[in-house]
Amino acid sequence: MKLLKIALVSGFSCLLFSALFAQTTTISGSQSKRGQFSSARLESEPVELAFSGKIIKVEGGRKGFWINRKDGYRIDNVYKFWNPDDAIGKKLSPGIYTIYPNLDKADREARVVIQIELLANLYNIPLQASSLEQYRYTKNNFYKKIFNAQGKAKIELCKKAIQGFGMAIDQFNDPKAYITKMLSAYNQAQCYSLLDDTEGYKRSLERCLDFTPSMDEQNESAISYSMSLYSLAERDLRELEAKE
Repeated sequence: MKLLKIALVSGFSCLLFSALFAQTTTISGSQSKRGQFSSARLESEPVELAFSGKIIKVEGGRKGFWINRKDGYRIDNVYKFWNPDDAIGKKLSPGIYTIYPNLDKADREARVVIQIELLANLYNIPLQASSLEQYRYTKNNFYKKIFNAQGKAKIELCKKAIQGFGMAIDQFNDPKAYITKMLSAYNQAQCYSLLDDTEGYKRSLERCLDFTPSMDEQNESAISYSMSLYSLAERDLRELEAKE
């Protein structure tokens, strides 16, 4: 019998300056079929999320996949995706989950792995009316203060800024907010860098690049600004990858 894997968020420690309010875990699953008339075999080790989380990365599952939640003997389907990219940003509440990929008729085996960012609700940061207002609130109340702070106060400001910029990115669906989200992701990356969290730094830089709006979604000044920001994020990402 497979053991249940429990995903927990590390507690605070004055000796672990890089411990963040957000950490990641993975859920994986496979589907295989050995012959034309044999039944499919589904495998996925149950993972318990101790905190709410969001899907930030998908590997495999090119024909789509589905996510189930287990509650005792009851199993409920939480999500079903035909396009793996549609899963990015989707939320999962605390609970026990399994995942299974769709199997193409021509294939005998398929596998999918999703990466989930776990969020412990450590800071009661108020939700603003728009992505831009959330960005401004986070910058004025946390980000600007980081560079004049020291020690534990600086760490706390970094964590709050990471959460606040994440809210500017994830809590609003305004299609005109690409540049705001792009800037939020870049500043979030700088906070991860200050906390020596290489994985978080890289992830936020990649998100910054992903949010770059297309030319037909921008005016002339916005195009210049977003391209400058894109160049900065791309440079930082190249330098980071060169060190790995």
